[in-house]
Amino acid sequence: MDSTKVVVIFAVYRFLLASMILVTLRLMPSPSDFRSFSRIGLGVLRLRSFLLTWLLVTGGLLFVSTGLLHLWGPSLGIASAGLPNDRSTVSVFILDIVFASFLAKRTGGSLSSPFQPFIFLVPTVAIFLRQPTSSVIAYALASAAAFVFLARAGDDSLDSTDEPQRRRASIAFGLMAFTLAVGLGLIALPR
Repeated sequence: MDSTKVVVIFAVYRFLLASMILVTLRLMPSPSDFRSFSRIGLGVLRLRSFLLTWLLVTGGLLFVSTGLLHLWGPSLGIASAGLPNDRSTVSVFILDIVFASFLAKRTGGSLSSPFQPFIFLVPTVAIFLRQPTSSVIAYALASAAAFVFLARAGDDSLDSTDEPQRRRASIAFGLMAFTLAVGLGLIALPR
């Protein structure tokens, strides 16, 4: 797939993902209903501010990439080559994992947060955007490590005796492994 198309699709995905996150934040119960909110004192308004910051940073990385800079740069008199597409997308994927982990931690922990699937969305999007297999595996390992770290360190620890939480964690990992296997199998097929 052409690298410019990848960057454009990635930018559209970011807009749709941010819209979904905003809607979810709007539908969430009050911050006092979450243990991590009351302990850390971070409200939904501050999460929205963090979302905006994340969008500006990741969007900026995409818009100064060579894939998009050549589209809008000449109209502003910018003749720079820009950030290579592969570096900008890797940076954005890494920031997505960090942001997803932060968001899950602040909204109830990785096992009970409504944003828990977002942690595992990164490797799936990397597969759809036909990123290199090594990158997809690295994103999957980083996502799994973030999930386990949050589950072990959070209020909803995997060490607890709450069996439904353990089942949710098992299902989440199983679905990520299934998605990864199918996606990597599709990447391996001749084009």
